[in-house]
Amino acid sequence: MADFAGRILDFPVRGAAVRSFLSDLRSKRLGDVAALQAIFGDAALWNEIFDFWKSRGWVVPAPHSPMYVFAGPDFRQDMDLEEFCGRQDLEL
Repeated sequence: MADFAGRILDFPVRGAAVRSFLSDLRSKRLGDVAALQAIFGDAALWNEIFDFWKSRGWVVPAPHSPMYVFAGPDFRQDMDLEEFCGRQDLEL
């Protein structure tokens, strides 16, 4: 498990926000960063998870606005919440 996974998944509001973000990436191929950052309320946590997603090619910052991201080239439609939040990372 990535260090930050529990800090997201163990808090229902954060988990629900990431679930909604993931759903938007699946359906619209676009995610609202501002809404997620507001719910996280923790800049360090946000930076960790955002770097995690970018390093895996799951999200790409939108060139027209820092408030949005696009689904990246390695984003998969079948990705579940736990994988997206890094829970499986250290279990492998």
